[in-house]
Amino acid sequence: MKKVTLPVVIVTLLLAACAAPVPAPTATVIPNIETQQLSIAIAPSDTPEPAGRVIYDFQELFCQATWTNSGQNLVCPSDLYEENANGFVSLANEVYMEGVLLERDSALMTRPSVNGSFYAIFGAYPPIHIQIGDQFHATIGCMDDAQTNNSCNVEFALEYYDANGNYIGSEQTGWTWDETNDGQLTEINIDLSSLAGESVRFTLVVRDNGDPIGDYALWLHPRLWRTN
Repeated sequence: MKKVTLPVVIVTLLLAACAAPVPAPTATVIPNIETQQLSIAIAPSDTPEPAGRVIYDFQELFCQATWTNSGQNLVCPSDLYEENANGFVSLANEVYMEGVLLERDSALMTRPSVNGSFYAIFGAYPPIHIQIGDQFHATIGCMDDAQTNNSCNVEFALEYYDANGNYIGSEQTGWTWDETNDGQLTEINIDLSSLAGESVRFTLVVRDNGDPIGDYALWLHPRLWRTN
């Protein structure tokens, strides 16, 4: 895993409403939602790197995901100007990400609940069939904000449901990354070839590492790339 610094960028805030089914609460802080038959359009490629083409853009399709705190459904996108103690998801524009101003791109902001009852946020996306050579790429980090005292301390994870509806957590895959507001971003590159031939429902996860204060977690360009 390597740390990278993004080029300077400016962004706008996009808001629209989207409902999700109510999940049942769990004691193990994993999502518990009913498997759904959903379909999506394949996202076109819009960047030459890495080699290949974008087949799935999590940021573009974020309101097609089911967002929960593992006990309650969350509106997508959430209204950042309303009370969101149960957690929220939205696109963040004109924000600092680990000291770097985003000025050409928006980032997907995911904030765990701060109400003391739930400790994570989960976005379970529509299923996609994986082929050999498919890769997951993203850049992750914390949002800088004077009101949060830059106290962000979170665990990012990529998890998924298999075709039988079994939930595969990061303790099985190792796809987990701790982030604090330390002025450095983390670039994620995962070879998904071990899932080739399967139809999986990827889940973007942020857990609060025991303290939700200031946990504004940003995913920049979370995408699936097809290299073959």
